Formats: sequence, structure tokens, C-alpha cells
Amino acid sequence: MNPPNHDQSLDRVKDEIRAEADAIRHRLPQRRPAATLPPLSSVDGGAAPRGGDVTDRARREYTIPELCAAQYGHFVETAIRALLKRPGDEAGRNAHVARLIAGASKIEILGDIAYSREGRAAGVNVVGLRPRYVMTKLWKVPVLGYMAEWLFRLVRLPVLARQMRASETYQIAQTHLLTAAHEELRLRFEALAARFDSVAVAQSDLRSEFAERSRDATRDSDEMRELVKRGSSESGELRHLVLGVNHWLASLRKNLADVESEQAEAAREADGFVAEVVTRALAGDNGRELRLLAWSSVVAGEVPEGGQVLDLGAGKDWLAVLSSRGLRVGGVSESPAFEALARADGHQVATSDPAVVLARTGDATLHALTALSVGPVLRRMPVAALLATARRVLRPGGLVLLGFANEAAHLADRLAGHADVTIDAALLAEALAAAGFTDVRRADAPDGVVALCATRP
Repeated sequence: MNPPNHDQSLDRVKDEIRAEADAIRHRLPQRRPAATLPPLSSVDGGAAPRGGDVTDRARREYTIPELCAAQYGHFVETAIRALLKRPGDEAGRNAHVARLIAGASKIEILGDIAYSREGRAAGVNVVGLRPRYVMTKLWKVPVLGYMAEWLFRLVRLPVLARQMRASETYQIAQTHLLTAAHEELRLRFEALAARFDSVAVAQSDLRSEFAERSRDATRDSDEMRELVKRGSSESGELRHLVLGVNHWLASLRKNLADVESEQAEAAREADGFVAEVVTRALAGDNGRELRLLAWSSVVAGEVPEGGQVLDLGAGKDWLAVLSSRGLRVGGVSESPAFEALARADGHQVATSDPAVVLARTGDATLHALTALSVGPVLRRMPVAALLATARRVLRPGGLVLLGFANEAAHLADRLAGHADVTIDAALLAEALAAAGFTDVRRADAPDGVVALCATRP
């Protein structure tokens, strides 16, 4: 027998895969380095203003631009820390954020904080704030305030026009950058898919060749048995043939292991790509911060401090919010990339199927079970099984929170091409009641995303 040279065939397949990967890599646009945000001590989000840390307790004078550089909740927290020299409390911070949403100006909020009793006691000076603050209060005077504001706005019309043109140009630039980033991600995904397909084809060819060689080896073995029967004079030649076949089989097994290793690497790269896309999508969800804050308040109100909470499929920021409320939190994710991101922030996350983790969880060991995106969980286990398991693992009086948000697991499912599980809140509420849960109620987020809460009796 003269079998084909297997090493040459495998080398040829590997060279073709490498050549195709190099060609795809040269066709991709060069990636731009990610922008690095400067740090802001003790305040999350936003960029640190020029001139030093605005939250420095030793500072006693600021300018209006450096305090107004931040936006939304970050602006309120920065103003409180700079003018009152303490972290903001939740009630005060939320009240000022609500005023921003209602249309209050940053100048008015800065003045209310700086000239409050606590602000005057702190003795912090904001250069040029007082006349502008007095003007904003003057605008609230009936008739006279309206006329004064009208004249002020009329004088500032050219400035406002320039600001609007600059804002429009900035938005267009950002749109172009997002379009380019989306196209880059699409090309990278196509390249990874092509590489995965090439590796799969190579593996299939090698398996076919392995099967054919196995059949050849079987026939060779039969022939060798016949040769043994002919006499001991040919035993040396038979031993040599057997050793050659064994050596070939060992080489083939090693080659198959190499191919499977390349396939595993391609799978890891695909998982990392999905994690990057999901992270970008979650970062662009403007209502996510308030949504997680509202739902964490519901959980913290039902679970004692230090209580054990298990989450199925949410992102690391949800785990961070729960941990900040004094709860012991664990998570489940089917993505190794998401597990690595969460563990890097100090969270306990297991890479596994949610059904497997729940099956291994002890009876009555959890104070709360959360799934902010219940669809991916229901794709892996029926509603009846999920609710029966939830009753088993929750302590009496434990809380279950099931939401319909676009969380990490849901977005990863959609990128993988899985169909969405269609179940509405009313039907799920009936299922919770039928499963024996009490106090079934809605806990919708401020942006309208639906969630259901129920208590284990």
C-alpha cells in the first residue's frame, strides 16, 4: 500500500488557512486606538475638568465652566461635592436631576446649592455666579421676569446660533464615527466567520481522511495477521509495519488536536467580538443607569443587608449596583468574555447554562433571584421549570425579579441568530401566581421597561 503523504496534506490546508486569514486582515481598515478618558476621583462617568480636581476638599474657589463641564447626574454629584464638600445623598441628588429634566438651568442649581444654609457654611466661592444666579431668579418674576429673559435671549441670539451650528457639526461627526465603527465591526465579524468556516472545512476533511486511513489500517491489520500465520521468519517485517502504523496514528491524532485548538481559538475570538458589540450597545442605552438604580432599590428594599442574590445573564454594572447596596451578589453568564470582564471588577460570575447553575444551587439559599432579561433564560428552560426551581432555591419571603430589558444575554442571543422568546408580562404574572408566588406586582423602570416582582411564600 502507498497511502498519500498526510503531513503534506495537513501542511497544505494550514497554509491555505493562513493565506486566507492574512488576505482578510489586509482588507480590514486599521483600528483606531480607543480614546482614554481622564480620571475623576470618586465620581463615576464624565471627564475631569481643567484646573485640578473639583472634588478636592481643600479648594475654596471655582469657576462656572469647570463646574458645568459635566452632564446630568454627574453634574449634580460634582456640584454637591465641590460646593458642600461631601458626597451627595440619594434624595437630594435625585431632586436636582429631576429639576434638570424639567428644564432648570445649571446656574440655578449651582446657586441653590452654593447659597443654601449648608453651602454658605462651607464657604466656597464660585467666580461670577451671584449675578447670573440673581438673573435666573429674576426671570421667574411675573411679567418683568419674562421681559428681562426675552431681552437677554434676544441679545444672545448670535451666540446661540453659533452654538447650534457647532452642535450640529459635532453630531454629524459623531454619526460618521459610529458608522465607520459599525462597518469595521461588520468586516471583523465576516472575517472571523470566514476563518471559522475554513477551519470547520479543514476539520471535516481531516476526519474523512482519518476514517479512510482507519479503514486502511484495519485492512492492514488483517493482512498482518495472515502474515504472522505464515511463519516466524517474517515476524521482524510485521513488527516494523505495526510500528509504522502506530506512528502514523499518533501523528494523525496530534494533527487533529492542532485543528481543534485552532477552532477553539476562533470560537474565543467570536465570543470576544460579541462581548465588544454588547458592551457598546449597553453603553449607548441612556435609560440604563436610572433603570438599574430603580430595580436595585426594589431588591434592596426586600432583601436584608448582606443577603445573597443570584443574577441570570445581566451585565457587570447590575452586579456593581447591587453590591453597592450591601448585598452579596453572584452571576451566571454563558460567555467567557463576560465572565472575565465581571471578574476583573471583583464580581463572582460562573460561565454556564443558567439551568445547570440553578440545579446545583442548594434549597432555600438565596434571598433574591433576578433576570433583567427573562427571554434568554426561558429559551433554555420552560417557565414551569424556572419558577419551580426559583421556589426551591429562594428562602421564605425571598424575592424574584423578572424583567423584559435588552440585557447582555438578550443582545448576545440576537447576535447569535436565536429567535426571541415571546411572552408578555400579563401571562408571566399569571404563571407566577399559578406557581405559588405571592404579592405579584409590576416594577416598571422609569423609562417604561417592564419588570415583575413576586415573593416566595
